Amino acid sequence: MSSTWANLDYRNPPRNQPLAEVQSWNVAFDRIRVVAAFAIVWLHVSSGVVVHKPDAQRLEWWVGNLADALSRWALPVFVMLSGALLLTARAHKAPGRFYRRRLARILVPLLFWTAFYLGWTRYTNGTLDPAAATQSVLAGSPYIHLWYLYMLLGLYAVTPLLSFLVERSPHRLLLLIVVLAFVIVVVRPNVGGVFGNTFLGLWIPFVPYFLAGRYQIGEARFQYLRLLGVMAALVCGVGVAIEAGVAVSQARAGGIDAAYSHFNPLVIVMTLGMFAVLGPGASAVAQDDWHARVVRQLAPLTLGVYVVHPAWLEIFAKHGVHGAWVHPAVGIPAVTIVSFAISLATTWGIRQVPLLRRVV
Repeated sequence: MSSTWANLDYRNPPRNQPLAEVQSWNVAFDRIRVVAAFAIVWLHVSSGVVVHKPDAQRLEWWVGNLADALSRWALPVFVMLSGALLLTARAHKAPGRFYRRRLARILVPLLFWTAFYLGWTRYTNGTLDPAAATQSVLAGSPYIHLWYLYMLLGLYAVTPLLSFLVERSPHRLLLLIVVLAFVIVVVRPNVGGVFGNTFLGLWIPFVPYFLAGRYQIGEARFQYLRLLGVMAALVCGVGVAIEAGVAVSQARAGGIDAAYSHFNPLVIVMTLGMFAVLGPGASAVAQDDWHARVVRQLAPLTLGVYVVHPAWLEIFAKHGVHGAWVHPAVGIPAVTIVSFAISLATTWGIRQVPLLRRVV
């Protein structure tokens, strides 16, 4: 989600060669960041409806379930975008410089928001058990969404090695590697558990998405698959919703988590489809039209939206405002739009304070 990504342009990379590292701005990457950030807020609002009263006999629950399922691509798309932009020759040819830049970007927000949400938990619950707090940090989950930042540490650590692999791999071999990697995480989604209940293994199952982003951005044919991507995302999203509905109706333990998992084959296909829809070449957008100007202004705020929006959702929920506040068909989009807008404004405000600018 780093704003430095906006300085890279990979609109027409040569196949089977390192991506051209052109220092110009591409609207497609910022479009992905803005749309995916909105989708993540949407997901968290709709998931509240799903867990509020899990009853597959209620239409309201199915509305929340479908809204949730259709947005499960949001976070993996961010991982794909990172792979597309970071798996370049500069990562392994100058690993020291790469690590300094990435760590400088991720460590400050990770440490700040870890402390903030531990304090938030203490404030909202009235207490905070030190042992439980320590364990949550070691597990990379001091709050429900912060695991993503901890996971990025691992991906950044192996990026120079993976970029070397990508540069040395012919295009078809890279595709084979991506497919095999996805097969592994589908069969063994808990592959990161080799490091026990710590954040050290969180990155492992996301390597396929990371590599897929690099492969897909370098595959010219994906530029012409927008309609197919939309259809795949819709069909797979509905499939995920049906799978979750069946799990709830049968009271199957862990069934709904498996349906919503980032490593459900339907979610994988949905994510690949949405990356094709939103990525470079998916639609012709002039770099200076109103759409480009809007996303260019909003994209630097997306990391902040990600880290602050759960606090706003919790504040709203305590005042009775959530996705099921009215009928979910109205409540989910309404709460999402308001939460997204307030999170953007909050992030903008934080960025106006020099000492806090780096935390978002």
